[in-house]
Amino acid sequence: MLSISFSNFVSEKQYDIESLILAPCCYGGIVSEHNSPMSKLISNFVKEIYSENFDNQQAISKLDEIIDFSIKNGLINRTNNQENYNLISHNMDQEVFLELFVNLFGEKIRAVPQNNFFGKITWIFPYSIMIIGIITVSYIIKKLSSNNEQILSEVEKEKIELHIEKYDSNVY
Repeated sequence: MLSISFSNFVSEKQYDIESLILAPCCYGGIVSEHNSPMSKLISNFVKEIYSENFDNQQAISKLDEIIDFSIKNGLINRTNNQENYNLISHNMDQEVFLELFVNLFGEKIRAVPQNNFFGKITWIFPYSIMIIGIITVSYIIKKLSSNNEQILSEVEKEKIELHIEKYDSNVY
């Protein structure tokens, strides 16, 4: 029972980390929900970090697979692997994972913006545009609905009524 609850904890932790990283193949979704070979390599790497039988060399080997695959597919250029190897440890926290993948792929790998000024703007900007749009549309609707100008003159109305009467008389 204890091992089952621990394995669920590891799965949740793995899912949380994979939810912070965009799939580097296309940046079209987070790693945990993406079904590309690159996402699977990243998932295997994260799983190795949280494995009960953690082996640093095995983790480095899995990171090398990610790097080799990325270079072969033109996702990254050569990297300073030693710097990345130094970040690897058992039960790495989310910030270290992000740092590792930002070192490899750049800031665009982040699924969630950073917690700085520009990151906050990223969250606030869509809402502010939506509010400005709602206010603008409301103003236009109010302005148009309060306009009491007649669309048709009396002469035009009479012509239309005559056409309707002629049509009605021809139908019956």
